[in-house]
Amino acid sequence: MDDPFAEGGVTGILKAYNPDVSFVHTWASDPAGNAICFPPLAENVYGPLAARTGVIVTAEHIVDTDFIRRYAHLGKIPSEKVLSVSHAPYGSHPGGYYARGVPELIPYGNDYDFLKEHRKVQKDEQDYQRWVDEWILGVADHKEYVEKLGAERVAKLYAVAGAESWRPELDDFCRDNQGDEPAGAIERMVIQASREIALRIPSHRYKTALCGIGQATLATILAWHALRDKGHEFAVMAEVGIYNYDPRPADPFVFNYRNIPTATMLSDIFEILGLHMGGDTNRCLGVIGAAQVDRWGNVNSVRMGGKFVVGSGGANDVATAARETIIVAQQYKGQFVEDVEHITCPGAKIRCVVTTKARFEKKGGDELVLTGYMAQPGVDEEESVRRIKELVDWDLKVNNDIERMEMPTDEELMLLRSYDPERFFIGKSSAY
Repeated sequence: MDDPFAEGGVTGILKAYNPDVSFVHTWASDPAGNAICFPPLAENVYGPLAARTGVIVTAEHIVDTDFIRRYAHLGKIPSEKVLSVSHAPYGSHPGGYYARGVPELIPYGNDYDFLKEHRKVQKDEQDYQRWVDEWILGVADHKEYVEKLGAERVAKLYAVAGAESWRPELDDFCRDNQGDEPAGAIERMVIQASREIALRIPSHRYKTALCGIGQATLATILAWHALRDKGHEFAVMAEVGIYNYDPRPADPFVFNYRNIPTATMLSDIFEILGLHMGGDTNRCLGVIGAAQVDRWGNVNSVRMGGKFVVGSGGANDVATAARETIIVAQQYKGQFVEDVEHITCPGAKIRCVVTTKARFEKKGGDELVLTGYMAQPGVDEEESVRRIKELVDWDLKVNNDIERMEMPTDEELMLLRSYDPERFFIGKSSAY
């Protein structure tokens, strides 16, 4: 429709979403359904409150109404919207559940062992079906599910939720890693991306950064360390509602529960993406991944070769609304194309792409240009450029002053590995 605030402009509108019924897990509810939730609130409760029929509430604790009144500042679900209330301890599993300052609410952390097993069995359809039969279809109710988890696993979840629980894991990493393993391709990419972030934040006076999952998070964390050591600070944000947190080692996930107690503000997606990352006054640098990139910086993370990849998540919001966005992506043949199959994120504000092979930037135009190549022993600039061009499906332009991107320092490499000791995202050390 015509934009009522900009002559000659157009704007998109969406009809309000009203689900028939909604399910919400809460920390505590009274029998009537008055329920409290603790931030960060992710998508918050606006969807559930818009449900036509109402909300089905599950709760870690069933409490009396006086308890709800004591913590009314955490109240999110009013009884008038509630259809039923069920007691469901550990109802966020395998995710964790955060709380602070309420003695009766004891937080528990993410069950990474469970999540890793779930990810592993997805590689084979039969293995996955057996897993579904065992953990979903094969349990009679939630009580049996919790009993199946076992007391030892549940105790571990409480332990990892502790604010300082990362310290022994970091000690183990430092004891077992002497730093003599050469950098792998993904590690070099992450470190080069961190250097680029550390250059752009002060030069463009960015005040915040919002990063995607995995390698984008790791690159942002390394840049945060590099700039803090120079006395320049910026706020790292996680879209679920975590603002200005101090990244904790040993857990590379952007929603790491150990980061939450270090934040200066806990909110929700709407404030983080809509106000602090987006909005006219934002000074935010976005850092995200991509499955496919074209010469104009458009990103595709939804569909390749007719097959679903992963979807957008918050990537479109970041690339559209942040002042500028950097892409961190592995580079193979078929991933850097003339035009992407599907535009997940428009490339207008994507100014830089760092890969396992090179760095691409927009130099006064709309097209990505090769501005740097990864240093490789025994490979000169000409051969490096030739190899990179073979992986790009368009007539790639090369900057006149192309940079040889030097190898990571031992300090950078150890810092990176301390944040991903199990190599979820940095992979194994590999050849060039």
